[in-house]
Amino acid sequence: MTAHLPRAFTDALYDCGLPYIGCHLLIAFSGGADSTALLHMAHTLSEAQRMPFAVSAVHVHHGIRDAEADRDADFCRTFCETYGIPFTLYRCDVPALAKCSGRSLEEEAREQRYAFFSRHLDAHPDITHLLTAHHADDQAETVLFRLLRGTSPAGLSGIPTIRDFAAGQHSIPLIRPLLGLSKDKLLAYCREHGLSYVTDSTNLSTDCTRNLLRRVLLPAAKEVNPAFSAALQRLSSDAALDEDYFTCLTDAFLREHTVSENPPALRRDVLLSQHPAVAGRILASLYRQAGITVPCTHRHLDAMRGALARADGIIRLPDGFFFYSDGIRNICRITREQQKKTVNGTTIVPIPTVLPLPPGTSVPFFDGSVCFLSDRSPENEKKLRDLKNVYKFFISTHINSDKILGSISLRPRADNKTDVYLCGHSRKTVRDVLSAHRVPHDLRGDLPLFCDGGGIIWVPFCGIRDDVNPKETVDGASHISDLYYFSDMERIL
Repeated sequence: MTAHLPRAFTDALYDCGLPYIGCHLLIAFSGGADSTALLHMAHTLSEAQRMPFAVSAVHVHHGIRDAEADRDADFCRTFCETYGIPFTLYRCDVPALAKCSGRSLEEEAREQRYAFFSRHLDAHPDITHLLTAHHADDQAETVLFRLLRGTSPAGLSGIPTIRDFAAGQHSIPLIRPLLGLSKDKLLAYCREHGLSYVTDSTNLSTDCTRNLLRRVLLPAAKEVNPAFSAALQRLSSDAALDEDYFTCLTDAFLREHTVSENPPALRRDVLLSQHPAVAGRILASLYRQAGITVPCTHRHLDAMRGALARADGIIRLPDGFFFYSDGIRNICRITREQQKKTVNGTTIVPIPTVLPLPPGTSVPFFDGSVCFLSDRSPENEKKLRDLKNVYKFFISTHINSDKILGSISLRPRADNKTDVYLCGHSRKTVRDVLSAHRVPHDLRGDLPLFCDGGGIIWVPFCGIRDDVNPKETVDGASHISDLYYFSDMERIL
């Protein structure tokens, strides 16, 4: 029976140490051609073993496509009953949840799907591995998507074949054994084995960014290079190998040149002697080790490089952290302690960097997000549509631009006592409004504060200052502008 299984599938499993006696593979089963082929392959391999391993399936009904979603759930249940595969169905209302969270339907569906997987695995500790049906075309789309949005070399690695997946209080491997198979080959497998499957009608739309890539951009690229998908897959594979090599170099450097201090510090002179490609990864690793919740972006990295080049460099990082470069002690480190320095007899401390936010300009912030001010002109509205097509998550508010004092700018939080503004007819600290609006702690980090000459105008997820609120101004608002905060969680080093 295994002779009919694609070599790329079995090789991927064997490379991950599968199968073995006692393992239990949970298949994320949507009912589409990809996951149908994956479930059939896993079941076929299990049946062919002298001591079969366990295979089960889980399906999430997102509540998006009404009767079509019901059809998919029924198909998955019937398929599993036919083959004697244990099946579990979960249901959720993604449109309602997306409305509350501010995420797109696509992003909210993914969040809920993986949350269900995690709870299911936590309730079934006998399950040893989670398998999803991502294939070679998905890999190509991911790499292209990251290229369009902007990514680091690590981002070019695309989707990993194996990674850890949190399952309650423990974790198990999440494996994608179809990354070596194209969509065409999976469809051919279904035809060869007489497998029916369902089709998601939303995949035919170009509203979703992924579908735009799949149905418009990739076909256009293939007109120039018919082997474009394969080229992206090779790029991803090569990038993954390069990243593994740099990770080994970085880990070796940290083991050899970390000074025994608390918090850990690195030898500044040795770090300065490293190739920029290695030094950047070392700084990014130091950033992550500090426990900063905001992902390390190129802006953070460039700021740390600039401070490292100075013998007394200090820069402010998210979550109240600071990066210090001390030429006298020959160390650099990241710490929460706000150390002071003396320049010409004057004691100073790091201050937040202020970024101008002119209308119609996309301004990247230190947490990896992008901020945008629209004056509702046709040119700005077109730029806004382009941004919404790229970023999965955004939140916005309206202001009376006639009441703005000077120009609008961005800055990170400075101090929990001095970061205050008049909102809802009372003076409130940024910390208090974030708590009052129940903004998750992992999103707070260093959210940008939108400011003008009079102080804070708006904190994303929270209210706006009373005197620029169109609803609060007595004489009305003749000119309305829109402030946008686009979250960007994929530009991670």
